[in-house]
Amino acid sequence: MSFEAPALLATLLVVPLAALGYWLLQRRPPRYAVRYTNLEVLAGVAGGRRAWRRHAPVALLLAALTALCVAFARPTVTVKAPNERASVVLVVDTSGSMRATDVKPTRLAAAKRAMHSFLERAPSSLRVGIVSFSDEAQVVVPPTVDRARLEQGIDVLGPGFGTALGDGIARAVELARSATGRAADGVAAPPRAQLRDDKGRALASILLLSDGAQTRGLLSPGQGAERAQTAGVPVFTVALGTDGGTILAGPPGQEQVIPVPPDRETLGAIAEYTGAESFDAQSAAALEKVYAGLGSRVGREDSPSRGDRPLGGRGGVAAVGRGGALARRRAQARLTREPSQSADKAPLRSAASEIPNRKEPDRMSRKIAFALTVLALALATGATAALAGPTRSSADPGVTQTSILLGTTAPLTGPASAYASVARGADAYFKYVNARGGVNGRKIQNTIVDDAYNPAQTVQATRQLVEQDKVFAIFNALGTEQNLAVRDYLNAEKVPQLFAASGATAFGSDAARYPYTIGLQPSYRSEGWVLGKYLARTQGTARVAVLFQNDDYGKDLLRGLKKGIERSRVRIVAAQPYEVTASDVQAQVARLRSAGANVFAVFATPKFSIQAFVYANKLGWKPKLSLANAVSSASNIMQLASEGGSNDVVEGSVSIAFLKDPTDPKWKDDSAMKLYRTVMKRHAPGADVDDVYHVYGMAAAWTAVEAIRKAGRDLTREGVIRVVGSMNLSGNPFLLPGIALKTGRGDHFPIEQMVLQRWHKGSWKSFGGIWGYRGA
Repeated sequence: MSFEAPALLATLLVVPLAALGYWLLQRRPPRYAVRYTNLEVLAGVAGGRRAWRRHAPVALLLAALTALCVAFARPTVTVKAPNERASVVLVVDTSGSMRATDVKPTRLAAAKRAMHSFLERAPSSLRVGIVSFSDEAQVVVPPTVDRARLEQGIDVLGPGFGTALGDGIARAVELARSATGRAADGVAAPPRAQLRDDKGRALASILLLSDGAQTRGLLSPGQGAERAQTAGVPVFTVALGTDGGTILAGPPGQEQVIPVPPDRETLGAIAEYTGAESFDAQSAAALEKVYAGLGSRVGREDSPSRGDRPLGGRGGVAAVGRGGALARRRAQARLTREPSQSADKAPLRSAASEIPNRKEPDRMSRKIAFALTVLALALATGATAALAGPTRSSADPGVTQTSILLGTTAPLTGPASAYASVARGADAYFKYVNARGGVNGRKIQNTIVDDAYNPAQTVQATRQLVEQDKVFAIFNALGTEQNLAVRDYLNAEKVPQLFAASGATAFGSDAARYPYTIGLQPSYRSEGWVLGKYLARTQGTARVAVLFQNDDYGKDLLRGLKKGIERSRVRIVAAQPYEVTASDVQAQVARLRSAGANVFAVFATPKFSIQAFVYANKLGWKPKLSLANAVSSASNIMQLASEGGSNDVVEGSVSIAFLKDPTDPKWKDDSAMKLYRTVMKRHAPGADVDDVYHVYGMAAAWTAVEAIRKAGRDLTREGVIRVVGSMNLSGNPFLLPGIALKTGRGDHFPIEQMVLQRWHKGSWKSFGGIWGYRGA
């Protein structure tokens, strides 16, 4: 046991002082004399008195005071409690050697039973993922709390052939990053602290079971272990099988007995290198015992539990109050007791009449009891306040006295993984704010979950964040279809969908129907409208060919473009959609080239934008002008598309901008860009600082911080929604000068201003003034 406030144990001095006072009062000589004519009769009537009964109430009162004084110091004990943020990846070897029968009935069957045992013992809130490896590593079940899905994933495991041990570890580390919301930067492995909490505890663990030495794979076991160690993920290893284990291998009729002893040395080295433990299981019972034990440990953390709760609140006051009341009743009963009804009652009554000032000792005892009770109640009141400890100022989930929990879904993997930097930039800014004290005394925790740009996975991840992680709000979730897929759910649950990273019209124009949803960036329709207006004013009779993504994202841009060229001589002569699941857009680009257009508009995500520009160049298409939409016009994307400056389709392209571009020399000495680079270096080391999507993430995080600050100390979901629904913010350091954040009744488009920019010799150059869109 320990104490949160050991200095307050000094209040225990009150107890011996009170005891000393009571003892001195007991020794105080009486202020009256008893005169009795017959002492023998008095002794016979009064009889013997038990002294302890006279002192018991005061002893009880002193004991209660002692307990309350100890409670002042807030005693705590350490217990194992579920870690709500933890996750575990079960990595199981499914190579051919798992068919060995030295562990009954087979090694693989025993492993599957042990994994079921692990799930039974693990906390229900623990997110568990499953990775299997044989010739290659594959994800069987992504991290989830859905035990039924995990059980099914275990049941379908079957034996393969080779053993890609290093690849299995590396794949599990990637899955751990996804489960804890930490995106890989694609350039260098993240620092150890990225997968650890503020106290250095691991947020993810890997439980690896294998029965043999590596025979396949791209990475060696050492390389896999190095990735885990760098990411701060401990790898617990279990060597399954006996040294005499064998399998039959070879063509039918020519089978040979192949020994398959477990590689205990390698597995032990992996565990030691990553700061975990290794185990040896030579039987099914031993293996199940190991997994059951780990299920009781992994996913839990040492949690201080207050050992003073029984003394808290009204219980503590009542205990002391009862002691004081009993003391008063005892004292009063002794002083006002009716004499015994005996044969000698008359002499006794006459003796009583000889005692002068009979009520004076009664008043004195009452004063003593009253003083002790008042003292006890004062201590109890202070102890009750002390015991209350940190309290919530809001009844809403995700908010405590010291923290705010936000949740984000982002494509850390998949066809739009280039956008992972949107989430990473925001996370870095939150860490910067937390290092400076947080917002209104609270630090922002931001949990990022990979949805691979798949709306179905977005739905699952969002429900996990809301129902399991209990986030305060969904923040900065990326993707049009992804945000649309969860909009109804979040509004029904009254969970803020803050600053959806999409410019779809629906996220700003449906404010009355969806009050908990708000976007941030300019709408795609406004962006298309500005580009259309630019064409109408400068390109005369231009013929436009459009490549667009076949969803609300691409269609909104196309609608805006059509609106912008109304009443002009500019015409759209061809428009080709593509599906987000497509492998390439080569066929669409070929059709657009054949349409005879001299303006090429690319409304696509980064992967397909790069393909479109490269294919157009290979086909020898020389449009007069190309248009690039904002979400795919980051400098690093354009540099790839320009093929080292040799792609004339890219040179001179026009796009819109509302963010400061970290590659633009004009911002070299800008204080905001200096801050941006400092934050990235400190809180997202290894990430590409020239990626403008990081800047967008920080702009979103800055806006969220200001909204939370304005919502006040008593933070609620309703309060934040009121703030973001009537914003008029200027000074976002990551936006271009002159661009403000404004919303109002029925208008959830915070940014409706932008500038035009032209790609020239490897960088963007802005031109003209600020364009404003008012729903034209």
